[in-house]
Amino acid sequence: MAVKKRDKSTKTFRFESMWLKEPKCEEIVTEAWNEGLVAATSHPLLTCLNSCKKKLQEWNQSEFGHVGKKVAQLQKLLEVLEMQPTSPEVIKHMRETRVELNCWLEKEAAMWKQRARVDWFREGDRNTGFFHAEVSSRYQKNLIEGILDSDEVWQVEEDEIEKVFVKYYSELFSSLNPTDFNELLEVVQLKVS
Repeated sequence: MAVKKRDKSTKTFRFESMWLKEPKCEEIVTEAWNEGLVAATSHPLLTCLNSCKKKLQEWNQSEFGHVGKKVAQLQKLLEVLEMQPTSPEVIKHMRETRVELNCWLEKEAAMWKQRARVDWFREGDRNTGFFHAEVSSRYQKNLIEGILDSDEVWQVEEDEIEKVFVKYYSELFSSLNPTDFNELLEVVQLKVS
């Protein structure tokens, strides 16, 4: 199902969907529609629509599969590549993986946007709580309500949480410029005598 969106400049509707952005979608619909017309039935429109539905479902499964799983696989691959020693091949593979990951993230965003609108069309204003819960679930999952600072004080204000993060990472990636390494060298085992 595609979502209608009003284009203010031309006063017409245009459709937004992750599937319609793919060039192969039009080919599949045309092919399925023609197959439906060829089938001799008493209800050609219903036959064409059923043929389109079946072909599009098969194409969706083979082409896109589970978008969330594909995104997770690419993110995992990117993590593995980032752990490898740097070489021109690894850098090239990382760049290609990032481009592919960004494409899949755009598809996922379009899919969730479309799903939210479909739910809204189905549920409408009569179930605002349902719609709000669907749309804001990701926000709730990623929300940081508070954080314990270095003095063991629970911080809930946004500026204070930000300061705790900045301080933590500033200390993490800074050096005290140590000069006495004797204590450290005593723990290191000698390999060459």
